[in-house]
Amino acid sequence: MVLNAINPVKVAFGLPEDLLPGSPREARRGCAATGEGEGADMGSRSSSLDLVRFLALTLVVAGHVWTDKPLSGYVAVFFVVTGYLWKPGRGVVEETRHKWRTLIRPYIAWGTPLLCVLIAALFLTSAPPVIVLKTAAVTVWGGARATEPFTAYWFLTAMFFACLLLRLIDRAQGWGPLLLALVLSVAGSVTLGTYTSFLPLGFGNALWALQFLIVGRLLQTVAPVGMTAATRRSVALPAVLALGGGLALLLAGWAAPIVLKAGNHGTPVLSFLAVSAVSCGAILLVQAIEPFIPAPVLRTATVLVFTSTPVLLIHGAVIWALKQQLSGWGLFAAAYAIPICIGLMLLGTSGRVRAWLMPGASGWTRMAAADRA
Repeated sequence: MVLNAINPVKVAFGLPEDLLPGSPREARRGCAATGEGEGADMGSRSSSLDLVRFLALTLVVAGHVWTDKPLSGYVAVFFVVTGYLWKPGRGVVEETRHKWRTLIRPYIAWGTPLLCVLIAALFLTSAPPVIVLKTAAVTVWGGARATEPFTAYWFLTAMFFACLLLRLIDRAQGWGPLLLALVLSVAGSVTLGTYTSFLPLGFGNALWALQFLIVGRLLQTVAPVGMTAATRRSVALPAVLALGGGLALLLAGWAAPIVLKAGNHGTPVLSFLAVSAVSCGAILLVQAIEPFIPAPVLRTATVLVFTSTPVLLIHGAVIWALKQQLSGWGLFAAAYAIPICIGLMLLGTSGRVRAWLMPGASGWTRMAAADRA
């Protein structure tokens, strides 16, 4: 059945409390929604983490509009969240299949027509054939070499390979994972990151993104999802200190910005610690204050996160197409609103279409059905 495209807005502002993600009634329904991270069923989905994703995604779009602003570390949050929601015990083959569905299929589904548009635009501007061939080649190569309008496509393939790497070391215990993360941080910040960032399909980026998956995995052992009231109280102050301390290091210039796509890992150790502190602090703080966040805000964040795949993959194309006509806030509004509108419309399509274009919205059908119940 084709769902009414108005439903996303209706759910965002009108879904009863007992049907929100994470509520007992919704947990009994056993919905599944993966988002960009490791995923969880709807019964264990955290609306506060959806809010973190939404805020991080907003910074991603803003960073690509205002390229001269020091917006550092926002992509790392997604890797930390994925590590935080990590499910142990899954084999490498199963992980490959899962991440193929959630990351590579939308990469192909959105990237192929966009590449055709780019090639057509080059022909229309009378670009030399060698330029057309070179552009097509570097786009297929992917990773850091894929530039506008494929600005954020490297993220999906880097996440794919990073998750497979984490799965290989998933059983490591003790200080091993943390030491590995520090080694990767140091190695990436002493020029190695720059060289490996040009490996095909973002595999070089995945080597260094692994450090942030490990951080999220370690955070999970300290403060797992689904905090009790006592846990919320106990993590609130450390979360504020971590978030504030990390931001202070970045804003003061003591920790240089991290740009994962370019292989720029900033100041050895300090940049890693600052970005990790900001990511972990945000994850814990939003969960700690979740009871005080208005329900409509959490509902809206959850629905908008369902549209995160089109936002991530289309906003670069919107900027590429409109940057001569718009700038500043106008360009930001267009780059954010157009993909969100496309995503909301896609929520009203069949599950098979969403499986290719919006795998992060796999729980939408059941949520909409709950709204009608």
